[in-house]
Amino acid sequence: MKRRLVHVFNKTSLPGNQPAFIKNIVTILCIVSCIGFTKPVTAQQIKDTVVNKAVSPTLIPGSDGIDAGDFLHQVFKPHKQLTADTIIAKPKKFYTSIFPAAGYTLQTGFAVLIGASVAFYVDTAAKKLSNILTNIAYTQYNQILFPLSATIWTKNNRYIILSDYRYLKYPSINYGLGAHTVQSEAYTLNFNYIKLHQSILKKVYHNLYAGGGIYYDRLWDIREIDPPPGVITSFQKYGSQKIATAVAIALKVLYDN
Repeated sequence: MKRRLVHVFNKTSLPGNQPAFIKNIVTILCIVSCIGFTKPVTAQQIKDTVVNKAVSPTLIPGSDGIDAGDFLHQVFKPHKQLTADTIIAKPKKFYTSIFPAAGYTLQTGFAVLIGASVAFYVDTAAKKLSNILTNIAYTQYNQILFPLSATIWTKNNRYIILSDYRYLKYPSINYGLGAHTVQSEAYTLNFNYIKLHQSILKKVYHNLYAGGGIYYDRLWDIREIDPPPGVITSFQKYGSQKIATAVAIALKVLYDN
């Protein structure tokens, strides 16, 4: 092709043959233009398979909440649409999250914790969502807090299994009993505590559930640390036992729509 174009160009470049020369130049330019625009035209004919859809961001199907990332996206980029979420909820699939946190209270001082949650469907996504929540915290006053709670819905929402477990190692400031306490008489009362509350409820009518449970609470290693000298504390006056245990049967009614 190159040889042919060069030959034509040289032949038509001779004096006295200008119309043919101009005609061949136009022909060459047309050929080059066609070659140059062939690739863009082909690219424009390719079908775009990416569809930009506006979606409502949700954490789990059936909830109205949005996660932190989607919230920040809406605040800082409100005009940019979110991409479609391709995750499909399936029965017995677990939705998990782990998160750090920090806080402050007068009783604990500063505290740091790691929390975790698990949500899942025992039956199908059309049924109620079961969940397990827990965290472990360590505080400025050397306290340990470890709660765990669970709400489990069985098949067809026939039963609800409720669990409330807790462990505390909880040295805390004690001012005694009564309204006439002073700061100088404050001291530390240390104890360990475990809570095991377990209940099960059965559907009796539509969204009404009734049932019972067993509650077990135990405190041990109860002791005073550096009590004020020369003062009979409320703990010494009203009971200084090292262990305390309580067991009870609970009756519960729950309406959940």
